[in-house]
Amino acid sequence: MSRYERDDISHLNLPDPISTRANYYIKDGEVIKREKYNTLKHPAVVCCKEIQHIETKITTYYVLCNGCNQMFDPHEQDTRYKVRSQWKFRRVNRSTFDLYTKFLRQHYKSLLSQAERGL
Repeated sequence: MSRYERDDISHLNLPDPISTRANYYIKDGEVIKREKYNTLKHPAVVCCKEIQHIETKITTYYVLCNGCNQMFDPHEQDTRYKVRSQWKFRRVNRSTFDLYTKFLRQHYKSLLSQAERGL
């Protein structure tokens, strides 16, 4: 235990943490709430997510992309290797997010390429 763990910080007037609600979309477009996802023993790969701030009702959308602006395709053969490498969540607009979730449900590559144009 470090010495700073016992310090009283009540006099600093820190704001309350921002409360959010998150939905995670996995391989087949299935939606999993954050609370349920955190309780899974072997969680699935999250392809995209939407986060809504409860107080402001502002929703932000994120898609799993690599450094070359390619969105994650969970239907390819080597998906496990790709997740472990340089893939990160990138913020996108609503229309791009909708195209990508539609691709997850229907498996059409043309929807993926349309969504990638929105990056």
